[in-house]
Amino acid sequence: MHLKKIISIVLIVISSFAQGEQKTNETVQPNFIIIYTDDMGYADAGPYGDPLIKTPSIDLLVETGQAWTNFYASASVCTPSRGALLTGKLPVRTGLYGDNMAVFFPGSKKGLPHSEKTIAEVFQDHRYATGMFGKWHLGDAKAYYPTRHGFDEWLGIPYSNDMDWEVDGINLSNIFTPPQDAAEKYRQVYPRVQKQIFNPDINDWQVPLIYSQRQLDGSFNDIELERPANQNLITQRYTRESIRFMHESVKAKKPFFLYLSHSMPHVPLFSSPEFSGKSQKGIYGDVIEEIDWSVGQILTAVKALAIDKNTYLVFTSDNGPWLIFGDHAGSAKPLRNGKATTFEGGMRVMTLFSGPG
Repeated sequence: MHLKKIISIVLIVISSFAQGEQKTNETVQPNFIIIYTDDMGYADAGPYGDPLIKTPSIDLLVETGQAWTNFYASASVCTPSRGALLTGKLPVRTGLYGDNMAVFFPGSKKGLPHSEKTIAEVFQDHRYATGMFGKWHLGDAKAYYPTRHGFDEWLGIPYSNDMDWEVDGINLSNIFTPPQDAAEKYRQVYPRVQKQIFNPDINDWQVPLIYSQRQLDGSFNDIELERPANQNLITQRYTRESIRFMHESVKAKKPFFLYLSHSMPHVPLFSSPEFSGKSQKGIYGDVIEEIDWSVGQILTAVKALAIDKNTYLVFTSDNGPWLIFGDHAGSAKPLRNGKATTFEGGMRVMTLFSGPG
């Protein structure tokens, strides 16, 4: 199934409930949750065949829903794929790709065009609470923050967790900016990049953690909470804030759209102390098992709030695994290749759907 088709299904469901609402005050609008991972491989979780990574919560989504084995992202890298998720349009129709590379880098002058209507804005039109928690990567200037594109609030990082980093005096972002010879420059620093990726320290990456909220008067409250973001605890923080948003929405008797966009398992890999060294597949397995924990926390909250009969959840990834990082990357088996290619391993992603009915 293609990404555009699932967005169409969601919009049809919203419209049907909106029409029903005109007929009776008893109609309850459904809630929608998208859990989005970064560079997760097609074969990284139990339902898709990895015996060494324990993912009981992701497995539960299969038991209560469906595992889609023929689902394609709209691109094999972050920015264009994420733009397609929110707009339902191919990247070529929105211009969502970098100036000299396929993704946006810190300081990019571009972002998600305001002429494009996002699924969050559609939800807002139907009086939904809309919250995003996690990686954005559709423009790091304030004018392009998620709160300018239909989200009531956002807590997360503006781009990939490996950006805002200097190697031997060379800023990684500048490597991909003309007139640099990007391929040659990256070839020169790659051994150092790889070494530090395999032994990461959160202080090596000056990626900010930002909170943004749309005010009642239409203004915005934008706060940089941390720089660098504490990536060891970032999966837990996204999860905690997502659950807080769900509770507040239900308390306010508002249907909600939650977009939980994990920074992981994009390199550099970080996990909390509770999960470090616990899996049978090294740090990569630790990260996936913590994401599975996050899924479990969301499912537990849905049940505790008594909205399980009225909530739809989609779990998927922006693209395939970044195979050049070896055991710090996932697996797309039996598919060929991975991220940044148009082979199946780069475009075909693990996708699970769960909901009532």
